[in-house]
Amino acid sequence: MLNWFKRIFTKKQPVEELTLDFHTIPDWIASQKTVKHAELQPHLDDFKQRLAEKQTELRTHIEALRTARLMNQDIPERAKQLADGNRDEFTRRATSLADSIPIPETLDALPTLFTTVTNAIRDFVEGTVRPLHVLNEFHANEAKALANDVADIERLTTTLHELHTGTAVTLSDTLLAEHHHITKLTTHRDTLSREITQARTTHAAIQEQITTLRTRITDLEHGPLYAEFLQLKTRIQDIQNEKRRIRQSILDWFGPMNSVLLVYESDKHHAPIAKRYLTDPAGALLEDASLRILTLLRDAAQKLAAGHLDVKDKKREKVTEHLANLTTLQTFQIDYRKTGTEEDNLIARLRTMPVTQQLVTLRKQIHDAEQNLPSTERAFADREKKLPDVRAAIETYQAKLAIYAGTPVTIRLGPSAPTRQSPATASPR
Repeated sequence: MLNWFKRIFTKKQPVEELTLDFHTIPDWIASQKTVKHAELQPHLDDFKQRLAEKQTELRTHIEALRTARLMNQDIPERAKQLADGNRDEFTRRATSLADSIPIPETLDALPTLFTTVTNAIRDFVEGTVRPLHVLNEFHANEAKALANDVADIERLTTTLHELHTGTAVTLSDTLLAEHHHITKLTTHRDTLSREITQARTTHAAIQEQITTLRTRITDLEHGPLYAEFLQLKTRIQDIQNEKRRIRQSILDWFGPMNSVLLVYESDKHHAPIAKRYLTDPAGALLEDASLRILTLLRDAAQKLAAGHLDVKDKKREKVTEHLANLTTLQTFQIDYRKTGTEEDNLIARLRTMPVTQQLVTLRKQIHDAEQNLPSTERAFADREKKLPDVRAAIETYQAKLAIYAGTPVTIRLGPSAPTRQSPATASPR
């Protein structure tokens, strides 16, 4: 595109380098457009005269075709009707074409003229294919003369159109539109840049906040109260391990007793307690404050001694031993409650320690801050992707201005302009 501009506009003897302030470019283009209009005006005047002449010729040939007589009158009536009908259609469309082409008064009217002529001739040609084919058999000379007039108007208009689009007149409007676009592009870029700066500042502030909070946690961990805090946590962990050990011991104790409990699972009186202990022996015992299980187990001991309870030989010894030492179940309960009470006391004590409260507060603040990091990072990352390439736009624009002016151009950019640049170097984003 730029090479095409250069072939048309670049002068053989370039003038001195031109320096333009960005904000004054629209006024400068307007002044240049006035000059270009003046240069093109003689061509418009010539076009108006020649177009008027061609329209007169077209109307003359339309009338000639309308009044033309058949050279051979000795043809069937149907053929005459065919010739007259197509002649009427052809002259009607030719008259409509002549009426639709206005004589342009100013250069500003040329774009509309070009569109009007192009559409009118296209409609004329598409609508007269058949009539012209028929008329070539009956009024060939008149139809040909009229068609040549239309072709001459099209060539005449095309020539002026090429001259008009091939000058700086139309490029002036393009450059004005591009100047407006770059201004809007710059405003959008500056808005995004401010939002990016704000988002990055917020992101950095959150990161700094997290670092500060972690430093405060480190300071607490090296403080005098943290040793007691760790001792309490260690003791609580030991107690929790002891509770797990007790529960495992309960499971081990009831392991051999499954066969006994299964017998009582179908017993109407003992079924509920038997099913509960079969499902969760440790949980059932620790919840069984009145040790209702002892009634079942004592009954089982009596039946076993009387030979009324069937237990496999490899489990009989363990079952007999457990049934003879039922006080072990109460010991499990006492030990578990004791460790549980101590655990509750230590946890309550741990929670009331200032260092604990401070650690909980600090860790929550860190968690909340870390939750905000992804959104602030997306805020500036998404905007950076949307930053318009003002640099490329200005590079292209400066090159077009140089072609338009026919000489090297330096754009001087003030504080309100898109960005600063040298004559050969466009500004960064």
